[in-house]
Amino acid sequence: MKFTCKILLIVALLIAAVIFSLSLGAEHIDFSSVINIWNYDTFTRILVFEIRAPRTVIAVFSGALLAGAGCLFQGFFRNALADPGVMGVSSGAALGAVLVSILLSMSKIEGSAPLLIQFGAFAGALAAVWTAYMIAGKKRYEPGAVSLLLTGTALSACFAAINSLLLLVHYNELHKMYAWTLGSINGKTWNDAIRLMVPALFVIPLYFTVAKPLDVLSLGERSASTLGLNTKRAGLAIIAFGSLGTALAVCSGGTIGFIGLIGPHIARLLFGPSHKKLLVSGMLTGALLLLISDIVARTVAAPMEIPVGIITSLMGTPFFLSVMAKGRGGRY
Repeated sequence: MKFTCKILLIVALLIAAVIFSLSLGAEHIDFSSVINIWNYDTFTRILVFEIRAPRTVIAVFSGALLAGAGCLFQGFFRNALADPGVMGVSSGAALGAVLVSILLSMSKIEGSAPLLIQFGAFAGALAAVWTAYMIAGKKRYEPGAVSLLLTGTALSACFAAINSLLLLVHYNELHKMYAWTLGSINGKTWNDAIRLMVPALFVIPLYFTVAKPLDVLSLGERSASTLGLNTKRAGLAIIAFGSLGTALAVCSGGTIGFIGLIGPHIARLLFGPSHKKLLVSGMLTGALLLLISDIVARTVAAPMEIPVGIITSLMGTPFFLSVMAKGRGGRY
């Protein structure tokens, strides 16, 4: 099957998932009602447009951003286990967001709070991935899987400890941090969706600007330097763009794990190693996976809703272990 046909198939599945997302929940709405929504009562329109549509948009863009960041990190580290959550990037972004949120609550600044929180999340994500890179691969051209995993685990534990300490002092931030820790897009509004969607439309094209450098880096940093690639500049761009995308997703939905691991994996199996194709297919797959996870989260125990991060963790953990069981620790 050609690349275009496979992409169209994924897009069709994503459109179907969007319709399911607008239809399913504690209050079931027929598919025909969603398609002809203007012919139905005000309650149904509010439920679809004001409650389910924003979270659907957030799920799609967050999944795409996380999977795209996973493609970047996996390509840069040449390691299929380099997921933003596994590497501690999501935890770092959550810590940065919570820290800025606490500072804002102390200073009574409200007008630019969402933007500043996003900046804090980006700074935290950037610090996490750069620390992981410096520790796991500073003295080697290709960071080892074991070093990367141990570093990410240590960073996640460290960030969680700092978050706990902050919450002991600032109890009013407990609920927000709890939602970020579990990963949840419940109760999101169109303001939240727009705050994610607008910057995401600028970040996603940035992912594609490093597709060719990632293809060259797949040969190894020494070979890439020999071919004329400025590896330091390319590395900085890859880390910055991946961290920015992760930060945006964390600000909107919290620390949702394994989407950045599974999406690129599936895309690589279907479309091969070319990063231009991998980014397109990986982001579409990530969006589809997170949207399906959100549908499961709100329907499997309705009317109670399970945080979507729990669903992605239950789905991603066996996938992660299967990659480890292959014997190469995720190394390409």
